[in-house]
Amino acid sequence: MKCPCHNLSKNKKIALLTLVAGALIWPIYLLYKLAKKN
Repeated sequence: MKCPCHNLSKNKKIALLTLVAGALIWPIYLLYKLAKKN
């Protein structure tokens, strides 16, 4: 069975990776900024 990723175009794959990375990085970044304030 093929992974659905193979059906995505390269640009869509990059956009998806960017979204996933952003979703992971933003909370960490915000927590870091809050921690530095205190």
